[in-house]
Amino acid sequence: ALHTHFTLVTTENELKFDQVQPEQGRFDFTAADAIVEFAREHGQQVRGHTLISHAQLPAWLNEGEFTRTQLIKIMEEHITTTISRYRGRIAMWDVVNEPLNSDGTLRESLWLRTIGPEYIEIALRSARQADPSAFLYINEYGTEIEGLKSDGYLRLAYTLLSHAVPLDGVGFQMHLTLEESPNPSALKQIMKQFAALKLRIDITEMDVQLQRGVGTHAERLAAQANMYREIARICVEEPACMVFSVWGVNDAHSWIPEHTGNPDSPLLLDEAYQPKPAFDAVMRVFGRVISPLSSISIHPDTTN
Repeated sequence: ALHTHFTLVTTENELKFDQVQPEQGRFDFTAADAIVEFAREHGQQVRGHTLISHAQLPAWLNEGEFTRTQLIKIMEEHITTTISRYRGRIAMWDVVNEPLNSDGTLRESLWLRTIGPEYIEIALRSARQADPSAFLYINEYGTEIEGLKSDGYLRLAYTLLSHAVPLDGVGFQMHLTLEESPNPSALKQIMKQFAALKLRIDITEMDVQLQRGVGTHAERLAAQANMYREIARICVEEPACMVFSVWGVNDAHSWIPEHTGNPDSPLLLDEAYQPKPAFDAVMRVFGRVISPLSSISIHPDTTN
């Protein structure tokens, strides 16, 4: 299923800071290497996720007392070492992940607290220097809904570009639930605003929770399929939308049950890797385009 239906793989946790540099100066790329090699063997592109984030930082970094200059050096060395290893093999990077609060302001983090708002600019410039050919992104959730956060995301992108910061695209994570679907016309308008900045717009982590939905299981699967179909259709119709990616191989590997404490089936394939109504809905949408850009995020242990 991985190499038959999907053209791009995303490292889910395997390139996050705590996995890559568990001790200061000691880098471990074993898990990420397995994913990149799997993709190479099957002619797939790779999305590197993620270099700088507020979460999943190693204890030495979280608990250390670094000056601004020291932390900038740590960040730049981490980005340079990681991207340089995969130069020419990882096509796109989520350089900064989830930098915003729900009101569109910058999220409190080690990076913001110690370096200041310019940590995002510094990270992107460092990434560009490490691999001039890779597409560089900021990535965020909750920005598919019209409001303060989507406004803040647009403002951040505009500010970075106005300072000539190397930013190629924005990621819309698109973690959805049946009771909270984005308004299609509003989402189209949000995307057009980013497209007007000449940015790529990728759907990077889509899943649709069934829990708390109404109706029978079959009815909820049908509603899930409709939501996937609508988002895929919007992506196809927006020329700047370059990637449609789901967050997990199949329902058995979804992060949602552990995150919410409830069983769920949020992905395109069920626990036995069988296509669900959502899979068929998405494939029908992408069947109408010449080069389907569908993708999936994987763990190393699913590449066997």
